[in-house]
Amino acid sequence: MNELSRPPQLQYGTDKKVAQRFSVVSSRQYYDAPQMFVSTKERVEESLDLRGSPMDFTIVLKYQDGVELRVPVAADAIRPDLAQLPKGYSLRAEE
Repeated sequence: MNELSRPPQLQYGTDKKVAQRFSVVSSRQYYDAPQMFVSTKERVEESLDLRGSPMDFTIVLKYQDGVELRVPVAADAIRPDLAQLPKGYSLRAEE
């Protein structure tokens, strides 16, 4: 598969070890990648300090046209089964 035709990837972990990786699958063009934010409760931030004890939060992926995907993180793991995805979008687990 051509590098440019791959869907955007969501990675969770540290700079030394990625614990989970998912592709954000949709019919969008490769160059139409979302911006990533994090949310605790209803407040959306550009970053979150995760040092210390694990916490629950939501990864928010926003496209320029307003489409938004919400992917919960609980007990230090992405929970794709609880993700709020618009029709036509899915998360595919990657190795």
